[in-house]
Amino acid sequence: MAAVLALSCGATGLAGVDREPVEVPPPPACRLEWIAEETLGGLTHDGVTIQMIPAEPARLFVEYRREGEPRWHATPSQQVDADQAARFRLSGLPPAVYRYRIRCVEEPATGPIVFAGEPASVRPEHRFVIPAPGSEFHFVFVTDSHVYKHWSRGSDLQAFDRARATIRALGPALIVLGGDEVMTHCIRCPEAAVDGESAGADTIRSQREAELRYRQWLRLWSPLFADIPAALVLGNHDGEAGFGDAEGRCGHWLETPAASAAARRKYLPGDPAAVPGGPGDRYRAFVTGDALFVLLDVMGETPVFPESPDDWTLGAAQLAWLEQTLETSDARWKLVFLHHLAGGVDGRRRCYSYGRGSLRATVDGNPDSPFLGEQQQLHTLFVRTGVQAVFQGHDHVFAAGRRDGILYLVGGRPTAQEDSGWIAADWFRELYDQDLDGAPDFLAGPGFVDVTLAPAEARIRYLGADGDTLFEETLDP
Repeated sequence: MAAVLALSCGATGLAGVDREPVEVPPPPACRLEWIAEETLGGLTHDGVTIQMIPAEPARLFVEYRREGEPRWHATPSQQVDADQAARFRLSGLPPAVYRYRIRCVEEPATGPIVFAGEPASVRPEHRFVIPAPGSEFHFVFVTDSHVYKHWSRGSDLQAFDRARATIRALGPALIVLGGDEVMTHCIRCPEAAVDGESAGADTIRSQREAELRYRQWLRLWSPLFADIPAALVLGNHDGEAGFGDAEGRCGHWLETPAASAAARRKYLPGDPAAVPGGPGDRYRAFVTGDALFVLLDVMGETPVFPESPDDWTLGAAQLAWLEQTLETSDARWKLVFLHHLAGGVDGRRRCYSYGRGSLRATVDGNPDSPFLGEQQQLHTLFVRTGVQAVFQGHDHVFAAGRRDGILYLVGGRPTAQEDSGWIAADWFRELYDQDLDGAPDFLAGPGFVDVTLAPAEARIRYLGADGDTLFEETLDP
């Protein structure tokens, strides 16, 4: 399991071992090999988790400082084995922009590499932001890249690469991933090798296959997560459904959920205090700046193959947690994220009732009628507790519309539409005719959602892969 080191910083300043500024040449570059390079996660109002996964045994520590300050502060070091995550939890940080770097304690046969009196080489510097309450900050919502599947097929990733570069240039404080990323559940994924090992074909059947897909997925997103903390919402293709069988119906094998969850916990920095399967693991909430982010799991608590919209559920424990979380929060902004509606429709009916649709996923297709399934219960809760926006993915298009003052937003995708045949189907185009004027109200081009939160309003934009604004709307707190 991952080694986790928590470092708390006092309210009056940064704790840890201080590094006085000295006039010395730059330290030597770290020569270690890596399975996964710097990855940020677990952003909160006062902290972040920094992770590295070496390909060989290593002793590592982190140096960090506020941007513009000369003095570095250092964590204690961690000794980790090859393919083991070193995780450093920084907490108690005042709001600011921070710089950080990984230091590698290398001791080759010729003796330790010494820099400024210490046996430590260095990785390149990166940054992260702790947003301040009452100030403006922005995050991005990216969903349904299916990027591992595209990579395994040898598909064109130019749109994805452009979107990734655009996001990096924007420099958001956070990236929320709406699911269907790692593709440990997959239909028509060819067998592919990662680091010389087979990651399997289609849906994974072992933890090792899941781990290899997580490795490759992190590399495809690299180096974005080195500067922007990521938070993953689990989708139907991330392998952690609550249903499956020995025959692998629709690619859902009995062994897939546990193997996928173990790989996720190994390769993604989450809440170090989380109990597997509970709050902080598959579903969680956190506050940063003036915003409460609520990330729901619509897959893992649904125990049977959903034959109707009523079968989709968050489960009693998650529903109770969600109600308490929303009712007790006084955050200016309350934002909810889930991969697809806890209900929804599917005109294809290939495997199970599939959660598609947004405002017209209702009992009679009218956007003012009750939502199908448990989504109506969720919507009533959202209205009562002051949720301003609900972000979802799954449908591979961008769409937005309001219901009872809440903005329901479907986040598009940053990759090409080579596996989204339903977009041209009559039933889908009718489903997304949200204003009932006879024309579908969605955008199908690759892109992502950029959100700027300020005390007075929120600005929501759908940006194309190159950063052009394709949609814009504002929200009041």
